[in-house]
Amino acid sequence: IVKLPTPVLTTSSSSLSFSTKNNEVVTKTVTISGSNLRNDITLGLSGTNADMFSISSSTINQETASATVTITYSPTAVGSHSATLTATSKAATTISISLTGENTEEQSSTTEEIIGYTLTQNWAQTEGHLTAGTNTRWATAFDGKIYINDHKNSQLYYWSESGLTNTGIASAEGTAITSDDAGNIIVSTSMYGTGNTAMKVLPAGGSSFQDLTLTLPDGVSAGQMQYMGKVVGNILNAHGGIMFLFPQNSTSVAKFYIQNGVQNAQRAISVGTITADAQSFVVPLEDNFGDNFAVRVRGNKHFYHNDGTGFVAYPDNGITTTQGGTFFTIAGNLYAVEPIGTSYLDGFQIVDIENNNIVATHTAQLASSVYAPNPNCIIAEKVDEYIVRLYQYVPGQLAAQYTFKANTPTNVEDIIDSKSDVTMLVSDNNLSVIGMETASISIYSVNGTIVRQSIGNNEIDIDGLNGIYVVVATDINGMPYTRKIAVK
Repeated sequence: IVKLPTPVLTTSSSSLSFSTKNNEVVTKTVTISGSNLRNDITLGLSGTNADMFSISSSTINQETASATVTITYSPTAVGSHSATLTATSKAATTISISLTGENTEEQSSTTEEIIGYTLTQNWAQTEGHLTAGTNTRWATAFDGKIYINDHKNSQLYYWSESGLTNTGIASAEGTAITSDDAGNIIVSTSMYGTGNTAMKVLPAGGSSFQDLTLTLPDGVSAGQMQYMGKVVGNILNAHGGIMFLFPQNSTSVAKFYIQNGVQNAQRAISVGTITADAQSFVVPLEDNFGDNFAVRVRGNKHFYHNDGTGFVAYPDNGITTTQGGTFFTIAGNLYAVEPIGTSYLDGFQIVDIENNNIVATHTAQLASSVYAPNPNCIIAEKVDEYIVRLYQYVPGQLAAQYTFKANTPTNVEDIIDSKSDVTMLVSDNNLSVIGMETASISIYSVNGTIVRQSIGNNEIDIDGLNGIYVVVATDINGMPYTRKIAVK
């Protein structure tokens, strides 16, 4: 009697994990071998989600005794899935390979193509009191109103299309003022001291302020702070909100998590060696509770963003030392609003950050500043995925509201309007707009990139262009007229 050696099965891996999105098919391989085999190796699938996996072969020949098997994960539903791949052969111990798959659903970004932008001033107020350098220095805004704090008399005011209104609500002695996404107004209690740890909050629709005391995290100095950036969330409900502060002499940004009007958690975010001054502020770059933000220190000109390791400057497109500006995201793109032109006036531009394109410009309408340094405070309020309402406050001189819109037709033919009394003529490498008083002309490529722009002129240079373009001419009332042109 001869005792045969025991058959043995082996595998290169005892488990395989798959990951995919939107039901896309993915594959992996495993090597299965046998020794002293008495017959073929049989492969099989079992388990809860065995129907979402498949194998390239169900048998490995006894003579070959080894093969690389391809396992395919073909999910039909979002979620976690599992199965087991088994290998058996006569008299051998069965081996099992655990298969797990994770299928997620990726939210699709907008499929519409931005082919133009419109910036329209809805209203502007230039008459009133509360002059710069004495009573007010900053603002916040929402729902058609620009709120300012008269620190001298501790009174809350707001500007609107109807003019200046005193709310009659007693506020606080600081000029640093902001609001969260729910319309709760936050005001600093100190003008020149270390008042960034003591705030007052006016609940949305309320008539009196309540106290908010903050504890600064390690690494953040309790310095002077005249400005504050937008707050994310709702600091007066259970979900809470996030506030960022950058007080004078600090090199780190303080992050506060506030729930039901009380600080719940705190954190200092060390991202570089920029030192804040009394007019520095932080702007969140996303509508969630992450650490993605930008800072401005007035004397440094640039906006700096947090890349996780340090402060990195955005490109300089002519931004001035005037403090102010903001960020917003529409149609999946991040835009910056930057002060430009003569310092301490009201000029600004809107920049597509990803492509570093200036997509809209507001030329200063003020001739001179009543105070230097005077901020150009701008607040963004998102209306929908393609429209943002911008509020502007230059202390003692101007309160204004604008609408910025990304034009996103399905295709370029959809934007060709039929206004018969507007004509675009090409002569000597210039395109002229006839039949309207033109405030601006912008030329876009068919993929939405701005290639030329002219402000306050009825003609624009097209020398060097070649191909199909979209021309958006905006009249002095903010009405855009669009044509498709072919330049050869």
